[in-house]
Amino acid sequence: MKKKLKLYWDSCIFISYFNGEIRPEAGVTDAIKYYFKELEEGNIFLATSAGTIAEVLEHKLGEEQYKKFLDLLESDNIDVIDTNRQIWNVSHEIRNYYNQKDPKYYIEPTDSLHLSTAIFYGADEFQTLDSKDDKKKATKGLLNLDPLMPEKYNLRICLPAIRYLGSKDHLFSEENTNGNEKE
Repeated sequence: MKKKLKLYWDSCIFISYFNGEIRPEAGVTDAIKYYFKELEEGNIFLATSAGTIAEVLEHKLGEEQYKKFLDLLESDNIDVIDTNRQIWNVSHEIRNYYNQKDPKYYIEPTDSLHLSTAIFYGADEFQTLDSKDDKKKATKGLLNLDPLMPEKYNLRICLPAIRYLGSKDHLFSEENTNGNEKE
């Protein structure tokens, strides 16, 4: 039996989709639409933190799109994950790890919670649009952390892209890209 792809989405992906953004990165807009279709058809699993609800603001989407967002979160193929002590501990570990590498380096608490929630969920990929470094706050975009703490977690952090399709090694096969065998 084929393994369903387990994605974790940062809140910016929902915001982009429901705002109908055309992304400047090659293939990203099409990939987001593709994954939404796959989600609706039950071909993938998706997770996000319950914190995404706080980050996706109604006034930024409009009332109708915000309702669609909330309805989507009720889908059987989406896990909205509440944080717990284990997730908070890993979040702390991530922030501490990168701050020790460079004391000027800062990861936003919401970002580290998203990353630790993805680890807790066992996501195949953490998909985000967050590529911007903020020199004023000394923060780096999440895409700059790929792979996340490779010696321990090795979470793939990437833009949404239609990868692996047509390849015998794609994520819908018996193995995922991390080499973990089917459960």
